[in-house]
Amino acid sequence: MMEISFYREKLSESGHRMLNASIEESQRRHHYYLGLEHLFIAFADQEKTMFQDLMAAIGLNVEAVLFSLAEHLNISRQYLGVGLKVPPATKQVFRVAWETAQRNRRAQIDASDLFLGIFHEVHSIPARILKNYGVDPSVALSRFAAQLRTREEKVEEFRKRYELPANLRTFAVNLNLLAREGKIPPIIGRDAEIDRILE
Repeated sequence: MMEISFYREKLSESGHRMLNASIEESQRRHHYYLGLEHLFIAFADQEKTMFQDLMAAIGLNVEAVLFSLAEHLNISRQYLGVGLKVPPATKQVFRVAWETAQRNRRAQIDASDLFLGIFHEVHSIPARILKNYGVDPSVALSRFAAQLRTREEKVEEFRKRYELPANLRTFAVNLNLLAREGKIPPIIGRDAEIDRILE
């Protein structure tokens, strides 16, 4: 794991969740190496809706893709040794993910950056599975990148829309933003509780 320690420090919250889930997946299967297939499964598990949207963009069934990957992992090679080995392809994915994050002016590697990095490795198991379904990995990569860029633009637009002016930021909280993020509990049907609090 020392091989990716630099990148590990640069991971966002979603990146950390994805990495931890991929390590758990590898250990659960007694593989003892961190392969791209483990990262792929972790992304599918941790970012379910995004993964479903991305698979729909290339016309693939999520369950079929995950089943094919699980079948491959059941007969996959095992690393016998001490600790968790990080193959060169995985190191390359982390490097590409870091470059993608920097290109997008972000200081942290997101789970989506790692997912895109997987498809830069054209000989990876996830890329081969897409080929088996008749999808060219480079076409999939461009569609994934476009869809993720659109998603990032929507998030940025959302942030700008609900961001308070600088002079208000220190004194106020935007309740609309908190409500949109689901951080304010619903008030419908809680009249008695609200009246009690106001007294």
